[in-house]
Amino acid sequence: MNFRELPISVQNIAAQLLADKMPCATNTSENEPAMALAQNISDAFTRLYNPMKTYTINYDPDRPGPISAEEEPEQI
Repeated sequence: MNFRELPISVQNIAAQLLADKMPCATNTSENEPAMALAQNISDAFTRLYNPMKTYTINYDPDRPGPISAEEEPEQI
């Protein structure tokens, strides 16, 4: 998922977070840390908004031992 695919309301929250965290700098030599911060926030919001993988737990009360988990296909 791309950041642009997030709902506008989520993009606005990310933009506000970036504005709150970004130091007020006008020096162009300080753009690199700001760009890294923006990329980190974008990545975080995109990952959080993606559907998570689901697992099926196989449980048999009559069988002792560890429970196995089978990974199901990711739903998008």
